[in-house]
Amino acid sequence: MATIVAKHIPGMKEPVYYYQRSCRVKLHLSNGGKGPGSGPSCVKTETIYDHIRE
Repeated sequence: MATIVAKHIPGMKEPVYYYQRSCRVKLHLSNGGKGPGSGPSCVKTETIYDHIRE
């Protein structure tokens, strides 16, 4: 899942935008499958800052 997040920083007129995506990753790769009971997983989030000025 991906989204764009606006963060307001004090002292700046315009917000700063971040691209953020997240997904579930298996903790133990030996446990195959995607269904319930297929082993523990965790959520990994990646945030990318894009600084564009004209």
